[in-house]
Amino acid sequence: SVTEPAIRQKREKAQTDSFFSVYRSVFKNRAYLILLAVFVLHITAINFLQGMVVYYLKYIYQAEAFSTVVMGLLLITALISIPIAAKCSNVWGKDFSYRVGLGILCVTAMVIFFAGHLVGLTVLAVLFVCAGVGVGFAFATPWAMLPDAVAWQRDTVHNEGCYYGVWTFASKLGQAISTGMSGIILSAAGYHADTLQSSETIYAIRLIAGPISAFACLSGLVIIRFYPIVREKS
Repeated sequence: SVTEPAIRQKREKAQTDSFFSVYRSVFKNRAYLILLAVFVLHITAINFLQGMVVYYLKYIYQAEAFSTVVMGLLLITALISIPIAAKCSNVWGKDFSYRVGLGILCVTAMVIFFAGHLVGLTVLAVLFVCAGVGVGFAFATPWAMLPDAVAWQRDTVHNEGCYYGVWTFASKLGQAISTGMSGIILSAAGYHADTLQSSETIYAIRLIAGPISAFACLSGLVIIRFYPIVREKS
């Protein structure tokens, strides 16, 4: 038929328009974009901090084997903190719980920077337990906030697959940013594996675990203030 190519072309154009309209709706949704930015920053901060645990214990305390204990304590504390975070979300709102997690991580990272290399392994482990509380509060809360953010902009095309796809990509982006920046900073400080590190390299390890992680959390705290959804409290 003479009209078949024209019909096929119209269908392809409609599919293309639909594809782009869905992604336009994702990036027009202000609530989603704010939550996404905070999520990327908090994933980046956690990866900065966790990524430096082995370096910190191996080159500052010469106790690499203790890194398994520290990471275990951090993760166990995070798991215990998740239901507490859920309760706080029900009482004071999900965004409040998210702010608590980011705030705890920010403060703990700075304490680790200023005092972590001086206080000994036991106190350092306690500091990472405190960080675990922040991780627990910040872990599940943004996922609980995500459906509200997706539904916030009512006049757009809602394709949850696109929203969650961008969300997953963003989490991987945060991990890649933290890993890449950590490598660049350590290389610039003269890091060489399995050798005695210079004072510059030790400082770089402390810097990544401390102020750089804290800055990512603090940036998230600033951005989340613009989150437009008012939470109902039970």
